[in-house]
Amino acid sequence: MSDELKGGVEALMKPFTDLLDKLAGPAAEELGLTLQDHVRMFRLKRQIRLFGRVKEMLAEARIEPSHVPFKLLLPMVESAAIEENDDLQDKWAAMLANAAGANVGLGVEPIFPLILKELDTQEVKFLDELYEESTRKRVKHRAEWPKFINVGYPHLNIYELKNLYLQANYPSDPIISRRSGLNPAQEQQFRLSVDIILRNRLLDQLYDLVENSDEQRQEVGSIYRMSALGARFIQACRTPKSGEHESDGSENVI
Repeated sequence: MSDELKGGVEALMKPFTDLLDKLAGPAAEELGLTLQDHVRMFRLKRQIRLFGRVKEMLAEARIEPSHVPFKLLLPMVESAAIEENDDLQDKWAAMLANAAGANVGLGVEPIFPLILKELDTQEVKFLDELYEESTRKRVKHRAEWPKFINVGYPHLNIYELKNLYLQANYPSDPIISRRSGLNPAQEQQFRLSVDIILRNRLLDQLYDLVENSDEQRQEVGSIYRMSALGARFIQACRTPKSGEHESDGSENVI
């Protein structure tokens, strides 16, 4: 950008300096930069962190990175470069690391970056807790009923989902949290998180049906189950381990 053009842009943006400084947050400390420069600097710093984390993950898993299709690489890098939360950016790093090691692990589907873009920390933590609980119960069921080796993920009711949400997002004292339940604000956020997860088909919503006196089926409540898409998505967002598929303890990969 020429000095003359840069000066004209700065003159046009001057009335909004205070607002832009507040919107840009920590990036505003880079004095003398336009908003475009703020964004460029922020993206660069976040990309450096992203690639550093991807390199660490691949090295720890002893995976030699391979080519990642551009339709996967571009949305992952672009989204990760504007992610301010380190925990969420680590999910992008794990997804990119898994995509780079697809020849030794589960592949990353093109829809996965679109899903991750829609999730915030509450949903990501909730999904991790949900996956752990569902996998634990699935392993237990397979041990108890070996003939039903292909049994899917277990059903969970709304109260079980709330407990998992509490454990994931308010873990400081889970016993008290489970006893007192969600406060109104937490309840609202929980419902929103469930809706977002259902919208992305990471959970299957089923219905508990009974027959009433007229011998007609009646819905009495919802039950939930982690979907195959949800399981694959969560695995893609987890740090790869030694280039191996994640197993549930049986001969089947989950």
